[in-house]
Amino acid sequence: MMSTRIVNFRSLLILAFLFFATTASSTAQEDSKRTIPRQSVKDVARSRTPRPQNKTAQLFFDYYPAVLDLNFKDSEFVFVAIAGDGTTRAVRYGPYNPAIIGVYESRLPKISVTRFVARAEEIIPKASEITKPYIGSCDSESFRLSVDHQNKMAEHACLFAMPQEIRDFVEELRTVWKQLDEVPLAYGYLTSFPLHGDFLKSAKRNPRDYVSIRSFPPKLQAVVRKASRQTPKFYALSREQYDQLKAFTRYPSHPFDFDVVDNKSVYYLTLFQSRARAVPSVKRD
Repeated sequence: MMSTRIVNFRSLLILAFLFFATTASSTAQEDSKRTIPRQSVKDVARSRTPRPQNKTAQLFFDYYPAVLDLNFKDSEFVFVAIAGDGTTRAVRYGPYNPAIIGVYESRLPKISVTRFVARAEEIIPKASEITKPYIGSCDSESFRLSVDHQNKMAEHACLFAMPQEIRDFVEELRTVWKQLDEVPLAYGYLTSFPLHGDFLKSAKRNPRDYVSIRSFPPKLQAVVRKASRQTPKFYALSREQYDQLKAFTRYPSHPFDFDVVDNKSVYYLTLFQSRARAVPSVKRD
């Protein structure tokens, strides 16, 4: 299965998402402190000309801290989803469970969304080209950026190799949560990513390494399928749902992620537990 460090997940997830062009972490073990793997997709951008935003536009952004940083255990990952109507959600989380630090939601002004999408469409092909020599070997800060309605994605781009204009844009997206309202945390969260090709063949050859969705109670099946339709977003879980899903993990070395077979589909599920927090403020400064 998977190793205990983020760097060992990178090649597996990049391969998986070569076939996934419309959307784009793994938590860690409390006791053994297994790190959260990075989400990964294949760059399918071709055009360098920004296109007009439409109502279905969705911008997805992930920021990943440097794995080799001496303070990695205290570092923060950031996920941001911006819809065409301005509805925005950001998630801050650490590398070890309990991982979720904060969740933020609000609606950004239309002018801001238009600018974010236009800049992303301009930056994606540039970042994709610059980062090619570092694919699978970047241990510094990195990011992933996509605009799904154009099927344009940049996989993990090494931040240190980027020009200042791209670094500035990444920093703006990384801190956009400060413009949003902080919302109460759910007990836990779930992310789901589809696996294709060899993974489906492997599920047929080695069924013991996979969990059949048919073994889930009907309500839990619905949760997993709904989360899978919302990839790469974080799907909120109650404590009961979280505990039920955690009970289906099979290996002590990675008790917060597992692969689920649903008919002809295979999904890689990751569980995130929220950290204990005080009542959130109305809005961040």
